[in-house]
Amino acid sequence: MPICPICKRDVKRVLSCEHTNDEDVCVECYQEIHYKITKRG
Repeated sequence: MPICPICKRDVKRVLSCEHTNDEDVCVECYQEIHYKITKRG
C-alpha cells in the first residue's frame, strides 16, 4: 500500500493534482489541502 508523504500513514487510495505538486497524497490530506484553498479565497 502507498504511504502518504504528509501524514505518513499507509493508505488504500491516493490522489494528486497541481496543489499537491503532483505528489500522491491520501484522500484526507487531499481534502484538507483543498479545504484550505477554498477557505482562503
